[in-house]
Amino acid sequence: MKQCGLLLFQYYRNNLYEYLKKLDARYPGVVNKPVFAAIERIVAAIPGAHTSDLWLHEAVDPALTDFSVMGERAIREKAAKYVRLLKEYDNSVQWTLFMPDFVKQQQKGFKVDTFAYRDFPAMRFLGAEGGEFDDVQQRMEIMRTLDAMQEYKSGFDHDILFMLRYGLSVDNPWHGVWGRFMKADTPVPDGFLSFDFVPHDVPTPGPPYYSRFALATFSGDREAMHAREGFDSDAMYDVTRNMALGDGVVIPYPEKYWSAEVFFDGCDKYSTGFLFSVGEWDTERTLY
Repeated sequence: MKQCGLLLFQYYRNNLYEYLKKLDARYPGVVNKPVFAAIERIVAAIPGAHTSDLWLHEAVDPALTDFSVMGERAIREKAAKYVRLLKEYDNSVQWTLFMPDFVKQQQKGFKVDTFAYRDFPAMRFLGAEGGEFDDVQQRMEIMRTLDAMQEYKSGFDHDILFMLRYGLSVDNPWHGVWGRFMKADTPVPDGFLSFDFVPHDVPTPGPPYYSRFALATFSGDREAMHAREGFDSDAMYDVTRNMALGDGVVIPYPEKYWSAEVFFDGCDKYSTGFLFSVGEWDTERTLY
């Protein structure tokens, strides 16, 4: 089955790959290395392109050997999902090309000290909902309850403002929950919410979420770190997300998307760390 549009897409991405390889060889360090893996994902996702045929029976569904099969709704939905996947892969190419320099420009008055991907075993987040809780004493009371549960500490034992939309898009209500990550199956105190995190993929949207994330730590002007003007959310959120995108790492939006502020010095102080949910990664991180 000859699908000219997708094959041209593949052709142009192959050319981009070759030119970037030449540029990288001539000017080492100019090209952000993860872009090559991002383009290679596109190559792998378009089987048969090397013979000028796109094998939709391999890419979409075994039944799709004759285009008349597209009359079936289930097949059309699979084809649409496949095209959306290619779109996400192509977005990743652009992010890996441009995000590193953009992230540098975003760091005004503060800087990223560390950035790493963390992969934890199953955990449970315990907390109480309340947006940003202007009442600091209310936040600290939540943490005192969790302080008394020492035997359930997870190993990532910091005060957290966990932010989620229950697997829905950003057009849906935002929820903020103050609390901490605890061991899996930790008992839930009265009046608390719980969210489970697992190290394996789960196909349904919303909880349980994945226990893997990007972690960025920041220093500098605290007000600048939390600035909102010119950012999608605030500076720490945007920079953490954009560094992951610059690595070509998939953010599981919206089904398993979540983020969190980390209060290393306690929830009565400014947060100086940020977590962002990610999918699998195959990159070694070095700061831009």
